[in-house]
Amino acid sequence: MKGRNYIQNKKPLSDAEMDKFKDFDGLVEKLDGGPDGQADNGSSMNAFSGIGKGFLLFLGAAVIVWFAVIKLKPNKEIAEKEAIVLADTNTAVNKYEVIPPFDGIDVDYEKFTIDAQKDVELLSKNKSKITIEKNSFKDKKGNLVKGEMTIEFREFHNPLDIFKAGIPMEYDSAGSTYTFESAGMFEIRALQNGERLQNDLEKDIVVDIVSKNDGDQFNKYAFNEEKGAWDYKSKCAIVKEEKEMKPLVNEKDTEQEFFIKNRNKAAAAKSKPLVKVEVPVVPKFPELVSDKYAFTIDYDKKKFPELENGVVFQVDENRSKFSSIYYDLNWDKVAIKRSKVKGNYSITLQKGEKILNIESFPALPKAEYLKRREKYTKDLAIYNAYIAQFAVTQTFAPQVSNTERNVIGMLNKFAVPAGFSGRRSFRVNRMGYWNSDHPINTSAVNGRNVLAFFTNGEEDITVKRTYNVVGKRNVLFSAKTNSTVTFNPKAKNTMWAITEDGKIAITNSDEFAAINTAEYTFNVDVYSASKGLRILKARM
Repeated sequence: MKGRNYIQNKKPLSDAEMDKFKDFDGLVEKLDGGPDGQADNGSSMNAFSGIGKGFLLFLGAAVIVWFAVIKLKPNKEIAEKEAIVLADTNTAVNKYEVIPPFDGIDVDYEKFTIDAQKDVELLSKNKSKITIEKNSFKDKKGNLVKGEMTIEFREFHNPLDIFKAGIPMEYDSAGSTYTFESAGMFEIRALQNGERLQNDLEKDIVVDIVSKNDGDQFNKYAFNEEKGAWDYKSKCAIVKEEKEMKPLVNEKDTEQEFFIKNRNKAAAAKSKPLVKVEVPVVPKFPELVSDKYAFTIDYDKKKFPELENGVVFQVDENRSKFSSIYYDLNWDKVAIKRSKVKGNYSITLQKGEKILNIESFPALPKAEYLKRREKYTKDLAIYNAYIAQFAVTQTFAPQVSNTERNVIGMLNKFAVPAGFSGRRSFRVNRMGYWNSDHPINTSAVNGRNVLAFFTNGEEDITVKRTYNVVGKRNVLFSAKTNSTVTFNPKAKNTMWAITEDGKIAITNSDEFAAINTAEYTFNVDVYSASKGLRILKARM
């Protein structure tokens, strides 16, 4: 719901205004001149303007569509695929943004909803810990944030994830360029109402990130988003912990979080009887924005079982424009289908030969959303107490529920990821990328440099950037076009490149042992980005 405004108690159209466009030909004539009767720069039935006031629209005899006010805002797209300069605001914001190399492919964030005015400890899927004190966050005006907000967190523990996210791993020191070997890296962000908060924090956040390398050669670095480079912070020691059995698998984040949070606070619950409790369900759909067009449609619930009772359809303003002059028509036909855009639905309205296509997404009216949110909060408190009590009693109700099975699995398997060596602690004073790294050069992997060229056997393949992973080291060597890339002729090399048309070219790993020249032409197979990433993951 980023960038949306709320307007309550909207004034409905008068009867005279409602009768104004009863004639469909008149409506089309208005459309050709724009929603206000002015030139619309080529508007058509499929490209709508977006200004209007709320009222009812009758679709045939059975379907009623309701619209609210909409104010369209331009959607700014980022075209470049490398670090770019962003516009400055009145606060210290990013000038450089890390951009993934492929559209739609990135490392997902874990999202935690917290109260900004309460202390909280979070646990990621990888068992990294995030400790946040109350009143740690500021909005863009420098005011302390109050109420519910969101923490976005993601970790990078292997070269392929680093590549997918587009994170630069070069480090300049004393005039020389090195490549980082990582012992654990993360990105952390803070948002409220879909908007990022100020990067600078009022109080430090402590992140204890899981590390699979127990070496003492690693340092702490933070990515400087004003300079587009890594800043050295301090040495980065590892705190070793006793390994506990096997890693957890398929646990639910909420179960894990609440179990950890409450296992030491359960004494008071010891005497209470246990009841069967399932994991509470977060409201599936967002809250309706009241100043945007929205409508209800009668649809076949058997064909769309994922849509819950009470949902309305909000116009996706980034993909469809709309105008208030469509409101009072009796449409001949209304159709709904799942869109190619994930989570969206395509609505088709037809009157005679004229057809309107609208991209929309499901949302909940404010009252319904608040009702479901309140129920989730209450269920969460019950579930919280349930997990806390089990931490003391170690017993469940006679009939084992799905939640109980998951928690039993936690107690039996509670552990860190495979290869765990310990955790590295960061005091984070600014949102962004933080890394435990060791700068290395070619000699660190007993390597050599080669100027790489590529062919598919029939023609030369032009590439934008080349990457290589040597053995099992967590380091991603890379080189721009016409630059040399590091490899080790006696080790396993996983080399690939991004082609000019956005595909992945993968080399044959058997060729490296035979390289004895400064230049070499590799035979490659070229794949789509998604398939190429699957193949690289299997090779690593």
